[in-house]
Amino acid sequence: MSWFWFAFLTSLFWALGGVLIKPAYKYFSEGQIYAFNGLSFFLIWLVFALLTGNSVTCPINYQLILPLLSPLSFLFFVYSLKNAKPSIISALIAASPLVTTGLSIIFLGESINSLQLGIIILLVVVLIKLGLTEYKANDKQEWKGFLLGLVCSMAFGISNAVNKFAVSQIGPVSFSVINGVYMIVISIIWLVSSQKITPRSWQGLVKPIGKQGLFGSLIYGFGGFFFFLGLQSGPASLVTTITNLNVPFTMILAGLILKGTTTKTQRILIFLTFLLTTGLVLF
Repeated sequence: MSWFWFAFLTSLFWALGGVLIKPAYKYFSEGQIYAFNGLSFFLIWLVFALLTGNSVTCPINYQLILPLLSPLSFLFFVYSLKNAKPSIISALIAASPLVTTGLSIIFLGESINSLQLGIIILLVVVLIKLGLTEYKANDKQEWKGFLLGLVCSMAFGISNAVNKFAVSQIGPVSFSVINGVYMIVISIIWLVSSQKITPRSWQGLVKPIGKQGLFGSLIYGFGGFFFFLGLQSGPASLVTTITNLNVPFTMILAGLILKGTTTKTQRILIFLTFLLTTGLVLF
């Protein structure tokens, strides 16, 4: 059951990191936020490899391409986060375990019972409803974020199934280090093309909110660290579903940090989320 605790920590760290990063968009572009996250993720895994004595191997076949899907999915996520509330984007991504579950059963040979499948479907519905309680269809910016969130959901669903296969083939350390390298390369291309490489473009780092965003990126990177450890030891269908707890955690932390409020309906849905997650683990 170590995979459960890794998945649980993933949801908590992703929620906290996302909430801390959101205000930093005032001073940084999407490309800069992506660069912060890519560098944090790479350094965390590199330090872990050095401390544990794990060797990093670089495959020279198709396996070298597999880690690229995750950075591309995160690329969509970072861009979407600027165009909608964090809880809304997280809610739309909550549908991704349905895609991951289907692909894992068909291609990876995973198996879940009918009760677990029913709980996963119900949990996804509750999570989407929870996040979309803040959605306003007449808000042009949130409408754009809504559509991007749907793209993120499909992208994450596919990439997580591929990630499970890749991690089982080359190990979480090598996979994640290669993943981090891809993120850094994408960051450099993005920053150069958007002309965000001058010292003036990084003045936000001296602002308290800018430092908060940088810290949030580090926290988010640790979420990714726990996620791939969980994906190594547990079924992708259940690990990705448990990580969806980041939706209620995001809403709770956004209320505490960003001074938001929750309605009675949202509190009921949050309770149902934790109740269904408990049932998924027990059954």
